[in-house]
Amino acid sequence: MKKAFFIVSVLFYVNSYSQSESKKAKILEMISLTGVDKIGVQMMDNIMNSFRNRDNSIPDDFWIEVKKEVNSEELINLYVPIYDKYYTEEDLENLVKFYKSPTGKKVTSIMPQMMNESMEIGKKWGQELAQKVIQKLENRK
Repeated sequence: MKKAFFIVSVLFYVNSYSQSESKKAKILEMISLTGVDKIGVQMMDNIMNSFRNRDNSIPDDFWIEVKKEVNSEELINLYVPIYDKYYTEEDLENLVKFYKSPTGKKVTSIMPQMMNESMEIGKKWGQELAQKVIQKLENRK
């Protein structure tokens, strides 16, 4: 009986391990297809440029060395558990199919522009709303 339980346990472990590796591969593919892997690099570049603009006395060699030390795969590996938490393997299969389709490719190509435009509109809307609130508060006096 113990031997049968052990064999079933090992088979269950092997099956769940292969499923998790399969799911991880799909997650990594989706991250690549959606360009999320490039976002980390862009964030790093933006941060470095911000530091450069604050202090021009730091030589370019320093920034080149810093960039060499940054491992974007490290960030991607931090994303994997989040995707694993929210998506089933079937979800990932469907998403990968979608992002490989012409429409999916269009979504990923225009999303950064759409997000920028949406943020600008949201910023303007928020400023206008803040002005209305300030005006209402002043009218209460």
